Amino acid sequence: MALLTRDSGSSAISEDEAYIAISNLCTGIDLYSLTTLDLVHSFPAFIDPDMNVPLALQFLQNGKLLTCGSHNGAVCIWERENGRVFQTLKHDGVLKIAIKTFSF
Repeated sequence: MALLTRDSGSSAISEDEAYIAISNLCTGIDLYSLTTLDLVHSFPAFIDPDMNVPLALQFLQNGKLLTCGSHNGAVCIWERENGRVFQTLKHDGVLKIAIKTFSF
């Protein structure tokens, strides 16, 4: 069983309630199994320690993808199962809004 050893920000639970993703305010996102409480993957995200702002998280496509913003304005989408980057959305400057996604 893994223990949280870092400060945490926001979190999201997968639709099937099998996983919880937690923004750790240090290196990015940690994904835990809610069945075993083990750390499954760590997803790196740009974290600016001077900002110390929780990053919004969201599972997509029935939990197959995980998305998160970053302090440099990029939005990263990872494949939950293997931790690979699916897509990175970049733009000039830092966007300071909250984004909520909905699954249909």
